[in-house]
Amino acid sequence: MVLAFKRKRSVLDRRSRGKTMPGRKKKTVRKVRVAHELPKRRRNAIDQAMKAHQTEDRPEWDRGSEWGDVRFMRKRIKPGTLRTVHLPLLNV
Repeated sequence: MVLAFKRKRSVLDRRSRGKTMPGRKKKTVRKVRVAHELPKRRRNAIDQAMKAHQTEDRPEWDRGSEWGDVRFMRKRIKPGTLRTVHLPLLNV
């Protein structure tokens, strides 16, 4: 003889299905398009725009240009020096 064990059901017993709460909208995640996923018409338009674009020559951005001391994390870095920056990490 098998006795059925009945217990009171609770809201916590049911499984959640990943539904959002009422009144909240689910965020739509837009997929980042890779170059080979773009339509051919759009790819051609981008290629033509890149061919028409001319890069600007900015000598002040060049490494060899004259520049003064740079302050980084309270340290003065002089021109022409290579620096290794030590960052404090968490001690775990």
